[in-house]
Amino acid sequence: MAAVAEAFALREIRPRIFRARIDTLSYLSEKQIVERYRLSTEGIIYLEELIRADCEPMSDRSHSLNVRTKLLVTLRYLAKGDFYSEVGDLHGVSRSSVCRCIQQVISAINRNLNNITFPISLHDLAATKQKFHRVAGIPNVIGAVDGTLIPIQAPSENPQTYVCRKGYHAVNIQAVVDSSLSQCLWYFMELWNT
Repeated sequence: MAAVAEAFALREIRPRIFRARIDTLSYLSEKQIVERYRLSTEGIIYLEELIRADCEPMSDRSHSLNVRTKLLVTLRYLAKGDFYSEVGDLHGVSRSSVCRCIQQVISAINRNLNNITFPISLHDLAATKQKFHRVAGIPNVIGAVDGTLIPIQAPSENPQTYVCRKGYHAVNIQAVVDSSLSQCLWYFMELWNT
């Protein structure tokens, strides 16, 4: 026991190093922001305000992450599928902080955004899973999700708002269907086009 206590006493205590955190919205062009985060500055600010109550740090101790940094970390990960270390390096946070940010922000978005919902009761959930298994032989599936860009003619008002990341005028939508295609839910993702 004395050897363990001595080892702890001799252990060098490294000082904590806090990396500089960069607010990328302040120096990137609008085009670069959309390329990196798949949302416009306006869409990012809207989401930031939407999740602020759920993601605000409890205190300013230990250089806590602000809501915008948490959101940008999450959006970058979702947009590019980078490694946690690369997303963290870009925003000046650790890999473990990236993981916590992603979990916290996605949970906050799910609580606050008018999302597509799935069957709530356990009975409905089990029945939906069984139907999918009978149709496709895939276990534990409750919905099929896909997204697409629907090309449109340029509107007369604010045509630049509807230019998608691929360079043409479109509306970005997402569809979720059950096994019989009878419950088709369309979700227009206007944040992508604002």
